[in-house]
Amino acid sequence: MKNVIKYYYNLDVNSIKQVGDNYYLTIDGDNYLFCPCNPEIINTVEKYIFNNDNFHKIVLNNNNEMTLLFNNRNYVLLKVNTIAKKIDLKDIIDNFIYVGDNVLLKKRWIDLWSNNIDYIEYQISEMGNDYQLLSKYIYYYIGLAENAIQFLKNNDISNVNNYIAHKRIGINTNLIDFYNPSLVLIDSRVRDLAEYFKNEYFYGDIFDLSNVYKVIDILDDNEKKMFFARMLYPSYFFDLYSKIIGDNYKEELLNEMIIKSESYETVLKDIYFYIKKATYIDNIDWLTQ
Repeated sequence: MKNVIKYYYNLDVNSIKQVGDNYYLTIDGDNYLFCPCNPEIINTVEKYIFNNDNFHKIVLNNNNEMTLLFNNRNYVLLKVNTIAKKIDLKDIIDNFIYVGDNVLLKKRWIDLWSNNIDYIEYQISEMGNDYQLLSKYIYYYIGLAENAIQFLKNNDISNVNNYIAHKRIGINTNLIDFYNPSLVLIDSRVRDLAEYFKNEYFYGDIFDLSNVYKVIDILDDNEKKMFFARMLYPSYFFDLYSKIIGDNYKEELLNEMIIKSESYETVLKDIYFYIKKATYIDNIDWLTQ
């Protein structure tokens, strides 16, 4: 690895620590990260994060390119600008980076969620006998996902502001990952907010609903609707489902989530009625009973 960095970047590496596919480097007393990336994402987001001092700086190679093909994968070299502290809600709110409007975001979410449900239903029909606990509860969560999709379809959401966001963040996400441009995407800012709150509820020790209300108050009407749909959509379950099916995680990890799901319905009702005070949203019968 030292030779690779020297040859392509003309930098002398002092120390290397490999964690999975990531390489953490020390160069002249500064910290660097050499990690896999999607070149299309890097090229798209670079102009939005270039002047943001929090995000790690992309180091160009000797060909003046942002990415490098290494071991048949695309990598990017980043100069790390922070420490490995866990993020909090303030980190998310203080780092909204606006990138434009998107009239198709609602449709994109509907299509992605619908395709995910179809794929999971196919999987469970083929392998359900091998996963008794999953088979018993999966249609409850599919039902929540279908409710989220129907909610989006029923509500007028014509245009949504797009921001730099992340595929998934939670209470254990650290600042090094949060400010890593290879781990971001362009989406509504409510994506990060909702995923953080859901992760906090199911995996954290403390969940303060007043923080959710404070976040809702800074959102516009379109974002409030998208936020509620995202809170309703059970990504927390589907993420664990994928680990059980694909990575051989134990089914028993579902037990605590299943127990918390009943009280989470109360949280959804509280959020629903809080949004409904100031914003018109379509009725959801089971939440109003």
